[in-house]
Amino acid sequence: MIICKNCGAEYDDEQDRCPYCGGDNFGKSVQVHEDMMNELKREKRQWEKMPEKVAGKGMSWTAKLGIAAVIMVAVICIIVFIVSSISHKVSYRVEQKNLEKLESLYQSGDYEGICEYLKTVEYTYQSYFDKYTEIAGMQRYLNYLNDEDDFYLQWIVENDKADALSNISYIVSILNECQEAADAYYKYEEEDAVAYYKEYCYDYMKEHYEISEDEIKSCIDKAGGLNYDNKDQITEALQELAIDCLKNKME
Repeated sequence: MIICKNCGAEYDDEQDRCPYCGGDNFGKSVQVHEDMMNELKREKRQWEKMPEKVAGKGMSWTAKLGIAAVIMVAVICIIVFIVSSISHKVSYRVEQKNLEKLESLYQSGDYEGICEYLKTVEYTYQSYFDKYTEIAGMQRYLNYLNDEDDFYLQWIVENDKADALSNISYIVSILNECQEAADAYYKYEEEDAVAYYKEYCYDYMKEHYEISEDEIKSCIDKAGGLNYDNKDQITEALQELAIDCLKNKME
């Protein structure tokens, strides 16, 4: 309790003014002022410490972000691994299915079917497709053969255009593929396919140009054997022989 210096009345010292005369409680005012100043000083000290706290919090968030990033990378790696494993298994099954289908076509002698089926298969450059891509290569040359009617052949003979007998170049290319397979000792076990294409080529040359198997082999021997480097020489020799045979036939 305090006594008002203005009216002498007694009142609670926590009151700002005298309830009787309204005089100021100077002691209270001084205390309020001191409290206010102390509060300002306290807030000032807090603001001075704020950069350290902010820095501390910043480092904490950086650490948290770093940990989150590591976890995210780990999760992504796990997902990639799982997807890759699944993809590998799926690819393996697809490849096995393709190989089974291709071998089935080979066993049935459907070489045209192999050529067509490979068009639907991706990544045929894999070594386990070599057997079938080799056969498809021979089949494609066979498919390139054009129909040479009598008028076309007569034009070739009259104009002495032996090099226009392009089918002979395809036949030689097929025989060259067969020879390469034989030189490799049929490492893909494609003897049946090679035998088929060789017989087809000999029959074709006999039927269309009256050139026998022995004559073909003679041209090959004169060139020093059938290989990639000698293909053109053998082709030209057979084209000249073919045009001579056609001339004799037309006389």
